[in-house]
Amino acid sequence: MGYVPDDSLSLALTINGHNYPIDRVFFQVWDILYGTAEPLPSFMPAALPDSAATAFAGDYAAPEYGLTITIRRNGAALEGQAVGQDPFPLTYVGNRRFLSVPSGIMVEFAEPVTGVSPRFTLFQQKLAIPLRRGATTP
Repeated sequence: MGYVPDDSLSLALTINGHNYPIDRVFFQVWDILYGTAEPLPSFMPAALPDSAATAFAGDYAAPEYGLTITIRRNGAALEGQAVGQDPFPLTYVGNRRFLSVPSGIMVEFAEPVTGVSPRFTLFQQKLAIPLRRGATTP
């Protein structure tokens, strides 16, 4: 919910989905109202460039959650696998974002630095879990 007194503009949203950051949806709507919107994100599959597959593959961890996920290439796509769990497919939808519909998650990688992405955020239900490359869990 938000209100801009100078413009007498109120905004209230009800969102039934938690695999995309709610604050991004909220501020995207504000940007649309003020005519400053960036293009809306696409969730349609896109071709995964080889350089992206190489930049994103690796081990990532969130020590505070006790979570380690390995991202690796699986044919022309990527897959993730948390320690002790089955692999999950990652469908590239562009702009460093991947969806795993069967798992109900979205993964958003940080911009690569010197050819590798240093971190990604895992969005699932109401959680946004930051994982760092090379971090270790206890």
